[in-house]
Amino acid sequence: MARFNFEKRLFTVVPDDIIETFVDARHMSINARPYGGEELRIEYYSSDEYPYTARVRDGIVILDCPQDTRPGGLSGMFGMIMTQMNYANWQDMPIDIYVPRSYQGMLNLCTSHAKI
Repeated sequence: MARFNFEKRLFTVVPDDIIETFVDARHMSINARPYGGEELRIEYYSSDEYPYTARVRDGIVILDCPQDTRPGGLSGMFGMIMTQMNYANWQDMPIDIYVPRSYQGMLNLCTSHAKI
């Protein structure tokens, strides 16, 4: 069985014009906490098989994994089961969001089967 090579990534943005932070994490848990810094910081993991990316579009910070990169149907279900058996634990790769106390936007956090 092949192991996926996840790499830790960091995304930062000054939140002055950010109205929302949207995170769609399929398998990873999400930790959001305030901190005294000036930037909105998101630490997350990405791999070739699960290419999570962070970006800003129209005042919204978006972190997600494109739907079309994951196979659907039975193939997708088998792949997800193999991924979960193969990789130590999705919970070992949380998405950490550090929210500056000055942030005035909304947090929209979604996950399919992990804790927030």
